[in-house]
Formats: sequence, C-alpha cells, structure tokens
Amino acid sequence: MKSVRAYGGEKNEFLARELGWESSSFEDLQSLSMQDFLRGNEVHVVLIGNNHREVKKISHLPEASVWVYLYADETYSPRLNFTILRCKAVKGVLRAYPLPSKHVFTLQKLWIKYSVQFLKTPTSSLLEKLKLTLKGQVLVQRQCLTKSLHQLYRKTNLNFVPGYTNLFAKALIKKLRIDNHQDSLLHAVLIDSDKEIFGHSVRKFRFSFVGQKGNAWRQYLIISSKAHLESSAFHVICRDSFGGTEGANNAGVKTAHEYLTVLLDSTYVICPGGNYSSATFRLVESLIVGCIPIYSARSPIDPGYQVDFLQTEIYDPESPWSEIIDKAAKVSFDEITSEWLRLTKALQIYLQGVTKSILGE
Repeated sequence: MKSVRAYGGEKNEFLARELGWESSSFEDLQSLSMQDFLRGNEVHVVLIGNNHREVKKISHLPEASVWVYLYADETYSPRLNFTILRCKAVKGVLRAYPLPSKHVFTLQKLWIKYSVQFLKTPTSSLLEKLKLTLKGQVLVQRQCLTKSLHQLYRKTNLNFVPGYTNLFAKALIKKLRIDNHQDSLLHAVLIDSDKEIFGHSVRKFRFSFVGQKGNAWRQYLIISSKAHLESSAFHVICRDSFGGTEGANNAGVKTAHEYLTVLLDSTYVICPGGNYSSATFRLVESLIVGCIPIYSARSPIDPGYQVDFLQTEIYDPESPWSEIIDKAAKVSFDEITSEWLRLTKALQIYLQGVTKSILGE
C-alpha cells in the first residue's frame, strides 16, 4: 500500500495529523537511491516555503519523482514557479494559495468591479487603497501566468488550504487535553462535539477576530463588521505582527492560547485573507474548534479565490460583506450546529480527496 512522505523543515502537524503523511528531513530525500524511487511504495512531497533553495537540489532526481508543496508567500512568484515547473523531477504542485479556475477575462472584470467598490469605502486613505488594488492586479497576472506555465510544462496543479499552524495544534492539544498521539485533531474534536464546550448557545461571542491588523482590505472587513453588530456580539483583538510562530520569549505560545480561547467562545470567525491571497489558516482553525468561518469572495486582492469544501448554506461568500454579516447574525443556533457538522465532514472528505489525488488513486 502506498503512503505519502513530506520532506523539509519542521514537521508539519497539519499534514501529519489530518492527512496521515509521514515527515522526514530534506537530507533523507537526498539520500534515497534510484531503487527507492523505482519501488514506488511512497509518494514524495517536498515542502517549499520561505527558503526555496531545495528546488535546485531536486533537479538530479528521477523524472516525475516528487511533488512540490508551496505553502508560503512565494506561491505566485514567477521566477520560482518557472524553476519548479521546468524541473523534470517535479510531477505536480500542491498549493496552499490556490490558482483560480476562472478565465483571465472574468478575473479582470471581477477585479475592476471589486476594486471600484473598495475604493469607494471610507476606510483607510485613498493611497493605501490604490496600492492594495494594484497589488491585486499584479496577483491576478501572476496567477494567470502560473496557470499558463502549468499547461506549458504539462504539470499537475492541486489547490489546497493552509490548514493550521503547529502552534495552533500545540495550543489545542493542551487546552482540550487531547491525547497527543491522536492521529487527527479534527477527528478528536468531532468525537467530543457533544460536550458543552462545543455548544453554540453557550459561547460568549457571536463573531470574533483575533490576529494581525494587516492591510486595508482586512481592516475594512473588521471595521464594517463592527458597524453592523452590537459591541457585545463582536470580539476583536488586533495585533501588529503575525502570531502563528513561536517567537521570542514564548510570545507566540501566549498569543496562540489567547487566540484559541477566543475561538472556543465564538460562533462565527471573521476570516479575511493575508497579504498575498485570500487563503488563511483561520478557515480550518476556526472550523476545527466548532466555529463557522466567515469569508468574502469579493476581494480586490484575490477575486478568483474559492474553497471547495466551504460551500456554506448560511451565507453566500459572493454577496456584499454587509449582507453576509447581517444574514449570519440572524441564523438560529440549531442551524449553526447543523452547518458546522456538515462543513466539518465536507473538510474531512476534501482532505481525503487530496491524498487520493497525490497517490494517483
């Protein structure tokens, strides 16, 4: 029976726990012999993040012998994608920041539409909003160029989700006293979903956001959410920096526990994207602890973003942001619980599908 092994950097808790992938160092990949590849009992996935020197080191490997997993901000880098896709050893690319399925002309029209709407909002300075919308145009061009490169080199592309951070996994294990050897945190949470801690009617906050203040688009979503909700219904903690890493003096550990505590007290979680994509760890992190993630598909930064498993019945991500918030605020707790269970099971099926695609099943 085939299995998947991920190489590079620190062990990725999400890949190991939710997809069941084994973890190894990049040096272990380098030490494999030709016979190891020919046996074909493992599929090899190379993790490429902020340090992508590994790309050059896999060029000597057999043709179509490895997958590359792009999980950081370099996902849409033209130079990096060109290097990866022309490498004969690469069979396909798994992307935490996905490529849109929409046609380039559709993306351009959506970008213009959403940019005009955003420029009319009263939040932030006009200069900041202009910079952000222009950044969106650059992103659209890079996404389309990357899609063309995939077609040119006939390499498979698999869109994915960032999952959750290692720090989040550690905080959740400690907070809920989950068995550290449990294969899947998602499975563990589903088993315990009948406990009082997962009851939406007893949670303090209807909506929440905890994280980096971010760009003007993220600030707009947070501010406009506040405008449509009572202060008691929306809990916000904005930081100046990203809280998903360990940091100095255990700063990351403290922010992770603060973040998790708020999530466990929230029904909905606002999920604005990051600087380079609408993809965000919150989509899975919020869902895995019983919350419904709220996101908008009308972003001027990433107008083609879509999440296959998040086809929500409570609100339409294509709607204006104010309508999304207003509609979600009126949903009953029974409907919310039913929706959370449906989305969580959809996430499980989605993740199983990713592994099957990697294995060629």
